[in-house]
Amino acid sequence: KRVIVFTEAKLEPEWARFTLAHELGHIVAEYLPAVAASKNADLFGAIPLAPIFRRDPPRHLTDTPDAADRGDLRQQQRALDDAASARRREAIASSIAAEFLAPADDVRRLAREHGDAVAARCRAQFGLSKRAAEVRVEEVVGPRAGTLPL
Repeated sequence: KRVIVFTEAKLEPEWARFTLAHELGHIVAEYLPAVAASKNADLFGAIPLAPIFRRDPPRHLTDTPDAADRGDLRQQQRALDDAASARRREAIASSIAAEFLAPADDVRRLAREHGDAVAARCRAQFGLSKRAAEVRVEEVVGPRAGTLPL
């Protein structure tokens, strides 16, 4: 009765941490509610097959799957719905990861204390990648706050 999440061994530690937190977001937002709704105390017995969370191919965020090329309107609509659902699930998992790794209240405090250096402080304090720190600061404090030079 456990969850196993693998990360790419080549990832920098900051990216691996975010990946782990992101997958935790999927578990918290998608899997655990399904277990709770099943009224079954057995974590993996609640759903016929234990889910496999995986890194989706990048195209699921940008392209319409192959069904759109075949001309079947129902398949095209399902493909669009699936793509929208995937984007929504990924956004929720990333939001959970961001709050877990760099809580908004702490980011605001660092912004007050460090001004334009807030992204660098977030990166150091929360173990975020440069990009993740910039995105989190922009989400919490606003655009252009704490942008790190390239």
